[in-house]
Amino acid sequence: MLANRQEYLVKQCIKYGTKFDTGSAQIKKIVFAGRTSQPMEDRNIRLVDFIQIMLELKWKSQEIVTILANYYKKGQIDPIDKRELFLLFAMKRKLKLMSHLVNSDDFSFEFREDNFIDVIENDVYDMAVLLYREYFLLLRTQQEKILKLIVASFGKANGQLEAKAFLIKRFITHMRFE
Repeated sequence: MLANRQEYLVKQCIKYGTKFDTGSAQIKKIVFAGRTSQPMEDRNIRLVDFIQIMLELKWKSQEIVTILANYYKKGQIDPIDKRELFLLFAMKRKLKLMSHLVNSDDFSFEFREDNFIDVIENDVYDMAVLLYREYFLLLRTQQEKILKLIVASFGKANGQLEAKAFLIKRFITHMRFE
């Protein structure tokens, strides 16, 4: 019940344009499975939480880009938020927002191998294929870990078999047989 109440409050804050002091409020609704996740009791309401609610309310990408640009001008986006935003956009399949985050001159976001691993850990293999096709030259140092995640994904009944097969075919040369 508390999580529903907090989600309602966040939606109301978005509706009325309220800004939060990050030290004064707590939320237990947003949970990320990747390495950027924190224990639920330690999560503050942050920009990522607002963006997730906006996506759930089906805001247009251009409106979200405007909000991101305004926050960036104020210098309020830290690297962990950028990483979580990228993961959120990948999970929601928001290509335009991902592209803006990576390619915009406003943000100093740089795609890294950890971003690719976050996407695979969250079972978004179709987006991982797109990211691989764009950034395959950057995926060099953690290929064994990526391969282990992809192989383990075949045990999950979540579909996306074509995407998994494409990725395994690309990383199979780095597989160690014992």
